[in-house]
Amino acid sequence: MKSLKIKSGFFFTALGLIVSSQLVGCASVSNGTTSAIKIDTLSKDGRSVSGARCELSNDSGTVSLTTPGSVIVHRSSSDLKITCTKDGFDPASGTATSRMTGSFYGNILIGGGIGMIVDHSNGSAYNYPEWMQLVMGSNLFFDRRNSADNLPTPSTSIANGTVDAQPASGMNTVQQNQAASAAAPTSIRVGQSSKEIEKLAEQQSCKSEQGAGLVSQNGPTKEDYKINCIDGRQLAAHCEYRQCTLSPATSTQ
Repeated sequence: MKSLKIKSGFFFTALGLIVSSQLVGCASVSNGTTSAIKIDTLSKDGRSVSGARCELSNDSGTVSLTTPGSVIVHRSSSDLKITCTKDGFDPASGTATSRMTGSFYGNILIGGGIGMIVDHSNGSAYNYPEWMQLVMGSNLFFDRRNSADNLPTPSTSIANGTVDAQPASGMNTVQQNQAASAAAPTSIRVGQSSKEIEKLAEQQSCKSEQGAGLVSQNGPTKEDYKINCIDGRQLAAHCEYRQCTLSPATSTQ
């Protein structure tokens, strides 16, 4: 009986060490649980507005800064809500979409289910845009999928659902909005799987001038899209964990 207890104790100790090493190793794959976020505030005519007080909130807590400035936020699967205020201006607000990091999918292969659970629960599987410019009196939407190195992330107006053009060198958020309005009379909402869907559509001889537009989103992993082909067809796509299926769109008539 004593021998059995010793063996059992050794087994559970070894099992605990193995699980612990997996948890530590898996969590490290996704590059930490915090991110540095830079915030600028602008007037509606594109001028810099300094000294605005901003609060950034998600389900992990709230942090604050004074613009222009940077702050460390805890990553999360929930979107980051931003509000900036300054005397003499209407408040600026924005939403930064939480997106899965590319390393999360690699972590599934390396660490399996344990790594996926750990990175989801501690937020390291997700990230936000690194540089955002909020406009006083406006409510904007930011998606890191549209980010470019060393440039502010283009915004989407939540009020009208139009998507800004990709950032051009030296352009701020307001200038990007003006360029988008001049260049694109109609626009779509870009999702994290838009490019993958466009490639699938090309395999079905569907070419689109606008690309795949995000129709609905259920959490960070499930999305529905539509894509209009130049030959008149319309295709629908459903994506889960970046795995997408394409089919003819159901007519609404």
